Amino acid sequence: MLGVAERGGGLAYYTRTAIDSLRGRLLVTESTSRPLVYYGRGPDGLETGLARSQAMADIDQAGAINVAARLGSGQLTRVTRDQIFAWDPTFIIAQQPSFYSALQRDRAWRGLDAVAKKRIYLAPADPFGWIDDPPGVNRVIGLPWLSALFYPDVYQEDVRANVREFYDKFYRVKLSDKQLEALVRRAEAQPGETRRPIDVPLLGAEPVPLPGPSPVPQGRPPGRGGPLPGGPGPQQ
Repeated sequence: MLGVAERGGGLAYYTRTAIDSLRGRLLVTESTSRPLVYYGRGPDGLETGLARSQAMADIDQAGAINVAARLGSGQLTRVTRDQIFAWDPTFIIAQQPSFYSALQRDRAWRGLDAVAKKRIYLAPADPFGWIDDPPGVNRVIGLPWLSALFYPDVYQEDVRANVREFYDKFYRVKLSDKQLEALVRRAEAQPGETRRPIDVPLLGAEPVPLPGPSPVPQGRPPGRGGPLPGGPGPQQ
């Protein structure tokens, strides 16, 4: 309808190939463990996704266990700090910088294993969130990023090279070194981070299928600021 069938077909092929390749590596790995992951949405990080929710689709696909899934199925829910401590996730991913900063600086979070071992990350979100916010093609780059965090022994590709390729293909933006650094510096392994062992039983190998589309939340633009840091926004 838009007259760009060739470009659309190319992007669809890129997406299918990337997902199938990643899924294949996760299915054949000899790993006997899956990490427990908490995804903290909102300024305080106390909103998260339930089992099979839109918000957790990438995390499910990346072969991790959503600690909030034990609360049941649905979309989003509010949790307490005590619940997060009871779950004691292996990794914590913050949607917004305020929660990421609190995990690093607030004494109230220091008893968590993920905090002690520096397994806390800020999800990139320019121009859109790599995990959700909104669910869309932005999750195509979120999936290899998460897989590289959770399974560094299995996913050994150059994540930064994949990020450059994705932004060029989907947003027609050629990232400068400064832009790339701004995107990923708080989303990568940090000095002193403990990567192994994870010691959580592997509960089946087949990833949960990606949910269908859902409406974009109203009241604010998705992502954390629209244009890419240090440069113009994506071209139409």
